[in-house]
Amino acid sequence: MRTEVQVDIMDLIKFMLKQWKKILLAGLCGLVLLSGIYVIICYLNSSNGNKESNITDSKVVLEELKGNLTEEEVVEVEEALNFYLSSVENYEQLKKYTANSLLYKIDANNTPTYRLVYGVEDFSQNEDAENQNEIREGLNSWIQSDETIQAIIDEAGIDIDIIYVRELITFKYDVLSNCFNIQVVSPDMEMTEKLARATDSVIEKRIQVLKGIYSDFEIRKVSMDFSIEISNDIQSMQYNMMQRLSNVKSILTVYRYDLEENQQLYYDALLSEKEEIGDEVKQETSFFSPTIIVFGAIVGIFVMLFYLLMKYLLSDTLKVKEDISQTFHSYVLGELVSDKFDENVWTVLCDNVKYACNKNEVKNLLIAGTCSDVEVVELKERLRSVLEKQFENIEMAIIDKDCMDVLNTVKACDAVVCVEKIQKSKYTDIQREIELCEYYDSTLLGFVLVK
Repeated sequence: MRTEVQVDIMDLIKFMLKQWKKILLAGLCGLVLLSGIYVIICYLNSSNGNKESNITDSKVVLEELKGNLTEEEVVEVEEALNFYLSSVENYEQLKKYTANSLLYKIDANNTPTYRLVYGVEDFSQNEDAENQNEIREGLNSWIQSDETIQAIIDEAGIDIDIIYVRELITFKYDVLSNCFNIQVVSPDMEMTEKLARATDSVIEKRIQVLKGIYSDFEIRKVSMDFSIEISNDIQSMQYNMMQRLSNVKSILTVYRYDLEENQQLYYDALLSEKEEIGDEVKQETSFFSPTIIVFGAIVGIFVMLFYLLMKYLLSDTLKVKEDISQTFHSYVLGELVSDKFDENVWTVLCDNVKYACNKNEVKNLLIAGTCSDVEVVELKERLRSVLEKQFENIEMAIIDKDCMDVLNTVKACDAVVCVEKIQKSKYTDIQREIELCEYYDSTLLGFVLVK
């Protein structure tokens, strides 16, 4: 009997991978189940019995406070509240913009900077002044358009919102030198170089289009230089961004303190009611949780993996070839692969059987097995045909699990070779087979294992 379980890690992994459909289905079930429980809990929490009474109490308080005010005072409170809510919205938008702004993240004392200079040809002898201005103004407006900024983003291959890239690229036309000066900055050197080269590429393409419209038009890139600079302009812009944020935040409390005491009470009650409505909306929209979905899928997969592991460990089937020697105290004559024929393996197997037969002076050999799989039966037939060619004086027979009761076959044999399949043949059937050989004094030469 078995006292411990032998486990082949690679065999266990293969066993798990063969069950991939069950694992995915378990993950899906865990996802659906946990998400459903989460939705139910959120719904129950958002629709408790105290909500209606709270709403009723709130309306009563609002009506009492409103009754203490004149119509003009009520209008003043409502206007103040609307201004406050509008300011809060502006503050949140500005706060979000500042948090995501690449310009704000730049170190003004150590700014990676690319400067591109494009010289425009003097048109005084080729074009009239009106055409010159048209070309310059058209190019200047095109360079600063959303279309151009988006083209630069696409060319650079970066995933950043256009509003944050626009502030990194500045365009300026110098009338005296007749040049377009373009400055590109960013928080790091790599992004600065990407944006600068993308800007140069996009402008070069535009120049070719303009040349097709204006035959005498000419513009050339004069320089493209990189440097690390101390930028007072960026420092000033960063300061202005923080100052705007601070100013918007500071005026949030102004609206309330300009009201009378009774108006402030009504103002606070109205504000509280609107915040409660906002919280309810957030609760309704928070029924969907990506974290819960991922966690549910992981739990489902983990449960299925645990189940498969227990099934593998507790299964009564043959798991590794070491069980033949350690559990049944027999020999492994050879290992075959069900879907692969290897001439060398067959030769070694036949040599092992021949040696065992000669050693035990076998006259009649039985090829037995408890697994009734078609591929195992075919392998036994092939093994018999190969052995018959080498041992013409040996009488052969094949039995399997379904004909173990043919005792005469076992009685007539001097020795038995058992063909079993890993993960198919059961320990109890193999043990019964061995006991049958012992009962009829048939020598068990060993096992041939099929993978």
